Formats: sequence, C-alpha cells, structure tokens
Amino acid sequence: MPQASSSSSSAPPPKRTKYDELGAIEPFYTGSGSTSLTRSGRYLFTALDNEVLCSDVEDGAGRVIGRLEPDGEEISSISVTPNGSHVCITTRAASCTLYIYAINSFAPFTASRTRSQARAHDAPVAISHVDSTGSLLATGSADGIVKMWDIHGGFVTHVLRGHGGIVSAIAFAIVAQRSRLFTSSVDGRIRVWDLNDRPKQGAQKPIATLGGHMSVVRGLSVSVSGKRLISGSRDKTICTWEMNARGAWALKETIAASEGVEACGFVGEDEEDVFYTGGTSSQVRLWSFRSGSVVRQQPAAPALSGAGHDDEGEGELQGVVGVHQSETALVSLHADSRMIWRSPIDLARQRQLVGFNDEAVDSALLGNHLAVATNSSAIRIYPLPALGGSEQQPGSVSLLPSEPSQPGHTENVLSIDASASGNLLVSGSKDRTARIWAPRDGEWRCIAVAEGHAECVGAVGFSRKVWPDEELPRFLVTASQDRTVKVWDLSPLANATSSPLRLRSLVTLRVHDKAINSLEVAPNDSLLVTGSQDRTAKVFKLAYSPPSKANSQTASAKLSPLATLKGHKRGVWSVAFSPVDPAILTTSGDRTAKLWSLRDFACVKTFEGHSHSVLKGRFLQGSKGTQIVTAGADGLVKLWNVRDEECTTTMEASEDRIWSVSSFGSGEGLAVAGADGHLRYYNDVTEQAQLEELKEREKGVEREQHYENLLAVHDYRGAILICLAEGQPKRLLNLFTKVAASKRARDVTTSLMDLALADDNAAAPEDITGVDEALATLPASHLGQLLKYIRAWNASSRTAGVAQGILHCLLRSYSADELLDAGGDEALDALIAYSERHYARAERMLIESAVLDYVVNLMGGSGEEGEAVTNGNGAHASEDGEGMDEDDESSDGEASELDSMDED
Repeated sequence: MPQASSSSSSAPPPKRTKYDELGAIEPFYTGSGSTSLTRSGRYLFTALDNEVLCSDVEDGAGRVIGRLEPDGEEISSISVTPNGSHVCITTRAASCTLYIYAINSFAPFTASRTRSQARAHDAPVAISHVDSTGSLLATGSADGIVKMWDIHGGFVTHVLRGHGGIVSAIAFAIVAQRSRLFTSSVDGRIRVWDLNDRPKQGAQKPIATLGGHMSVVRGLSVSVSGKRLISGSRDKTICTWEMNARGAWALKETIAASEGVEACGFVGEDEEDVFYTGGTSSQVRLWSFRSGSVVRQQPAAPALSGAGHDDEGEGELQGVVGVHQSETALVSLHADSRMIWRSPIDLARQRQLVGFNDEAVDSALLGNHLAVATNSSAIRIYPLPALGGSEQQPGSVSLLPSEPSQPGHTENVLSIDASASGNLLVSGSKDRTARIWAPRDGEWRCIAVAEGHAECVGAVGFSRKVWPDEELPRFLVTASQDRTVKVWDLSPLANATSSPLRLRSLVTLRVHDKAINSLEVAPNDSLLVTGSQDRTAKVFKLAYSPPSKANSQTASAKLSPLATLKGHKRGVWSVAFSPVDPAILTTSGDRTAKLWSLRDFACVKTFEGHSHSVLKGRFLQGSKGTQIVTAGADGLVKLWNVRDEECTTTMEASEDRIWSVSSFGSGEGLAVAGADGHLRYYNDVTEQAQLEELKEREKGVEREQHYENLLAVHDYRGAILICLAEGQPKRLLNLFTKVAASKRARDVTTSLMDLALADDNAAAPEDITGVDEALATLPASHLGQLLKYIRAWNASSRTAGVAQGILHCLLRSYSADELLDAGGDEALDALIAYSERHYARAERMLIESAVLDYVVNLMGGSGEEGEAVTNGNGAHASEDGEGMDEDDESSDGEASELDSMDED
C-alpha cells in the first residue's frame, strides 16, 4: 500500500487556486485543402473550413498568428506572393469571387482587402498560382478556363480557353522578358501559352499541346532556363520534356514512378537537372533529369515481421498531397496532417509539424515532453512549454513511429503511459497489441511488442517503483475490452536490440464483466486497481518476482482479488492512486469523482460539480495528495481540495470532451488534451492572484479613506466622480440621500420630490448647492453612466424621489442634445414610463388627502362629541385619538402601495 510521507515536518504543499492559459496548439492543417508558403519558409497559409489561417512555422512552432474569412464559404484556393506582400483567395461561393489582400504586417498579423472581384469565373476556381515576381496570378476553374490577373491592379490580363475539364496544375516560366504559362487538366494534356503574344481578335490559342499522360496531371515545373519541363500524374508516371533548337517541345522520357505523383519541381543550385517528386507512397524522392533515375530517397526502416502493415492502405492515409519549396528546405504536406521539412540535398528531416491532432484520447508525461494519443496509429510527442515567462514555444512535434515504414501500430492508439523515470513509453491500440517505445539514436523507436489480447488494449501501465541501479520498470500491466488483465515481464528489455522483442505474459486474469477503461499500479508496486464499464473499480494484490537463481532466471507474477469498490452509478472512466495516502481516486460517467480508503475500501469523499461524465482524474503533482484535478465531457477542468471537497477553480478548456489532463512542473502547469483537436497549457498564477487581491484590497482602503475625506470637506464633485469611476451606484445613492437628508428633517423622498418641484429661484441649502454644481460639470462618459443609475433608481418607489431630484438637476444643467449624446436615449423610455407612474401615484395621494380633509372638516362641524383638532403635522385627530388611528392606517396603506410599486 502507499504509505504516508515520513517527512511530516516538511513544509505543507502550496494550495493552488488559479490557472491562466499559457498557450495552445490549435488545428491549422487537416491534410487537405489549399496551402501556400512564403519563399522564406516562415509563414504558411492554409485553408481550414471557411477561414484562411496564417501560421508562423519558424523553428517548428506552428503558431496561428492571423485569420482571414472572405465570405463565410469554403476556401478553394490560396496563393501568396513569394515575398509575402499579398495573398489571393478564392472560395466555393456561387459568386466565384476573387479576394486579394495586402499583408501589412506579420507581427502582429494585419491584412487589408485591396480587391474583391465578383464573377471571377463562371465555375468554382480549382487552383491558383503566383509567378516568381509576385505581380501575376493565374486561376484555373472547373470549366477548364484559365485567367491571368494583375495582382496590384486587380484586372484580367488574359483569358485562356482550351482545356476540357478541371484545371489541375499551373506553372510559370519567365525567361528574358518572355513569359509563358503551362497548364494541365484532368484530360492529361499540358498546354503551353505565350503570354507576350496576345491576338488582336478572337481567343488566344496555346502554342503547344503536350500529351503524355493517361490521367490527371498534378505536378508541373519548368527549369530556370525555361527549356526543360517535368510533369507528374496520378497514372504513376513522370514525363520529362525538352525544348529543341526550333523552340518546339518534345517528350524526352516517360518514367515509371510506381506511385501516383501529386507534386514535382526542379530543385538544386542550378535547378536544371535534379527534381523532386512526392506522391501516394508518402516519400519525397530526388531524380536526375538527364538519367531519369532516382538519385536520393528517404531512408526506409525494415518493417516489423508480422506487424500486418498494409503498405497501400498506409500510403493512401499518409501520402504526400503537396510539396512547397522554400529557400532552405522542401516542405512535404501529408494526408495525415503532417508537415515535414527536409534538406533539398540529402532529404534529411529537419523538423516536423502536425497540423491537426483530431480527438486526443490520452496523454503521458515524458520528462519535459508530453506524449499524446489521438485518433491515429501514430503518437505525438510535444515539448512542454517552459514555465516562468521563457520564450520557448510549444509545437515542434515528434511522431512514433518517426517514419511510416518503421514498426508501429496499425490501428488507432487508445491509451499510453510513461515509466517513472520517463525513459520508456507504452501504448495500447485497437490492433490488440501494446508496444514499448524508447529513444534510440535521437528518435523514439519501438523496442518491444506485447501480443495476446483478444480485443482492443484500452489501458496500460508500467510498474511505478524505482529500484536502485535499475533504470527500467520491472513489469507492464495491460487491460483489454476482452475483460482480462495481463502482466508482462520487462526484464528482457535490458538486452533489447534493434528489432522489437516479443514480451512474455506472466499472468492473465478475467477481472470485470464489461470492458476495462483504466488501470494503475500502486507507487510501491504491491497493488493494482482497475476501472470498468460495469460501474465498479477492483483492487488486486500484485506480487512480482524478478528473474533470479531461486526461480531459474524466470520471472513470475500473481494477481489476487482484494476488494471491489461499488458506489458509482455509471461506468468508471479513470482510476489513480494517491502518491502519499492510502487512497484511490475514481471518476465515472455519473458525473462524480470519489475517493476511497485502502484501509476499509469505503468511499470517504465525493466530488460533485461536473455536468457530464468525469473522464479523467489525477492527483496534482507536488500537492502531496491534497489536491486533485478532474476533466469531463462538459469541456471543463476542475481543481479540488481533497480535505473539504471544495472546487477551487474551474477552467473552460475545450469546446468538446476532455479525455486527458496532466500536471507538470510540480503542479505549476497543466496540459489539457480535448476532442476538439486543441492542446492547451495552463500556468499556476495563484501567487500573482493573491498579490493582486492584496493590492486591490489596499487600494480599496485608500479609496474609502479618500472618499470619506472628500465628504468631510464637502467636495461632492470628487466624491461623485469616485463613485462613478469605480462603478458604485449604491454608495452614490447613499451620498445623494445623505445630502438631501441634511436639508430637511422630513422623509427623504418627500424632500427631493419637493426640491424637484420647487421654484428654481428658491434658496437652496449649501449641501444641495454643492451637489448641483458637481452634477452640472460631469464628463460625458460619467454623465451617461449616471443616467443609467437614475433609470434603475427611478424604477423603485423607495428611491424614485432621489432619482427625480437628480434628474431635475440634470435637466436644468444640460441641454437635450447633451443628454442624448451621453446616452440619455437609452434611458429615456424607462424614465418616462416610471416617472408618469410615480406622478400619477402622487396625484392620487393628493386627491385622497383632500377628500380626507373634507370629510374630517365635515365631522368636526357636525357637533359630534370630541371636537376635531389638527395636530402639528397637519393631520386631523379627535380628542379620543380615533383620527390619529385613521391617519396611521392610511400611512400603512400608502407604505404597502410603495412596496408594491418597488416590486413592480
């Protein structure tokens, strides 16, 4: 069992109560759609739904720095000028509009629309391309028409007709002031156009039509001299063309590419002989134009024997869909959303990005890196952002396996776990295997495979105890949807070779009635806990014997059921051992997390607060088991204090489910992986928040003292401005009420109503005069805010008198235009409606009072017993006090009516 910490005298762990977002890795490329790269290779423009995203990809950061949304329709093509001065965008809208933006700045990103040309084509634009000078744009549509545009002028220079289908590729050749355009379409033909020779009448015709492909041509490139042309097609061929002495184009050679070619282009110092190709095999290759053979190819690792890789299927999913050439690299874009920077000389990989993580299902910490399992057979490894304001940027990513040809999972990865030392990673997959990964020669490689489960491997976990002089964990536990748990011996890893080892299962035990969602090994390796869809978590005693002379160098293991934790009403999604106390944390689909004691296996704490299933729960690193963090299907991450079950902070971390949350850096940082494809990082700012709260409290005390000082010297203007600046309507109302009460000893409401109706020339007390002067010199912003307060006060009968008095003062001090400009038009309707109601009520009271006076006078003149007298307040009373009772009763009725008005 986990034991309590022996260092009881150590300082208590910090209580973290607030996290702020530190950064995020968001989707910017999904493996399809138009893309464009500046010549410097730093800024990449990609299409994501109806937006164009500009990302800074320097050093592999992949940070989205800007967004453009032309008309809300899906983006069909993007072309950026080589120097990044303009970007041209077309969408699939029915209007077929061409948008041209001038990029003002990249830091921060700002762009202004300079041209918007409606009906640029009669059919949707399929492709666009900018020439090397950045002044001409060619667009090709689905009806086979190609148009040339002047980017700066925004007008059409050429209309080229001749293709019988969708235009699929475009290339410029500008040599010695001679401009030519090469286009191709789905008919497999290439047409050459002379842009300098424009006919005086009729449509322009191509100077050459080249036929050499049987399918759609996807790649075209012209050499620097303009005398050599290469074309690549989906018919798995590459054609090389050469201009003869007469200026005519002739087919030099047709090369079998053994893959559907999606991109090709000349590369190298002279750009005359070496060219690249990329296609469905997911590889970039370098060819020689002269010999027609491959001169350089990506290194291919041997496939794992019996791994079941489907090369053709993998190629379709991971194939190259485009290649961009920057000043220093070839950037290949893959269908699985990868972007790989390679040297144009030897194709060595320089860096790699993943544009879309899809749905992240699990994550694990690997030292200062985070491994993420997504809806893919490959595992992503991201560097964690540095805490404390460092300039390190997250986003540069490694993949496991690093190359599609290397051994790896053949289906989606469902779960991952890292060893205690962070030097090993294990993954479980739908392919019914678990694989162990370790760094080899600068990249992560698969070193072992565990096969034996009959269904998907949904949970994996290494042994946690770190033994002296041992860097590797001793055993591995896997759980599957076949409802079994297996323990695997890892002692052979000490002698691991370049080929993945086959692990041996030590014990297999059926432990649940439904699929197993999670498992974890205790910190001392003596217990195992599993969570299942059968609504239970089960605890097992785990005994492992390493190879030794006593057991003939054969490891063994034993699992013994210890307890079943029942209490959840839905399936258990995650389990975790406390790092300090003998306790287990479970989370469930019943929207709760529970803490269980390992002494009597009873539930001791229940954490409620999520509105949907709680999918992950972990003890916060560095908290010594005093705080936990949970993530749910409601997109929320919550931090809890274990002692009082209090939620200290809630973060809206995703627009979809959150399957994984990990704490790093002793709990200062959180990494959240959600189903929305975002990877978000959070930084603990508890100390800063407490300091800001303390400073704000001190400022509040200073402001309070300053306010009291202003009142003491009758500086009402300053006091009123402080209340308005700090947004304190209650204090402002008390100020006006206090000043009005100092004038008369009667009811405040009556006093201010009398003041509002009094003669403007009547003498006013000093306090009221000071307030009037303050109200008459308010700034426009504060005047508008005061009108809003008056509107609210006027809606209540208790404060209507104050509101009417202030409003009367404002109407005397400001013109109608000044009040309307300050925001009076917003409050006008409410002020009129409630004012009419209040004055109607006052009029009714006056009429009723007059009737009452008339009746009392009649009663006094009738000679009845008890002569009617008038008291000092003007109310009539008989000698026996009955009149006084009637007046009190009338007052109670009026008070009731005022309360009713206030409720209205």
